[in-house]
Amino acid sequence: RQLEPRAEQYTFTELDKVIQEASKAGMKVSLLIEFTSVDCVFPQMTDRECFLDTLPHDVSFSRETSRFDDDPMVNRLMALIHLIMERYDTKTLTHVYLGNEVDSYLRVVQATSEGKIDLDTGYINLIKRIKESLSWLPKNRPAFGTNITYCGATWCHGFTKKVAKVVEIIGLNIYPTDPDWGA
Repeated sequence: RQLEPRAEQYTFTELDKVIQEASKAGMKVSLLIEFTSVDCVFPQMTDRECFLDTLPHDVSFSRETSRFDDDPMVNRLMALIHLIMERYDTKTLTHVYLGNEVDSYLRVVQATSEGKIDLDTGYINLIKRIKESLSWLPKNRPAFGTNITYCGATWCHGFTKKVAKVVEIIGLNIYPTDPDWGA
């Protein structure tokens, strides 16, 4: 929402500032585009709570009627990512991740629907379609991927394997201080 509040209405002012500051300091930057709330971790949370501050105002999403690979969603995110990859020097912007812990939202949907709603496939297709669309960009563009939560559960392991097949890079958020993290 901060980068594209409405269709084809982009605001890169803040991102430009950060990229320029990093470049002047000789730093490298990875950009993580959040489109579901990382706080969407409880089964009782609604789609409104999970997407309220992340999707542009004119984009709605419902776990009951939408898929991540619906053309309007794919096209909007694809256009945004293409603009970003064309706009910034790859010496500074090294990676673009679409999604920050979207797997948390997917687990919520699986739990609340008792497995009747499968958004995993749509999410993987979204990432795959965007990655494939990047083939016409110069080879020195930032690497493209997604960011998920690391966990050792069977679902997470299987999901990570599926995502790994369609991205160039996976970012993992690891919470070693979490009591459930394990050994």
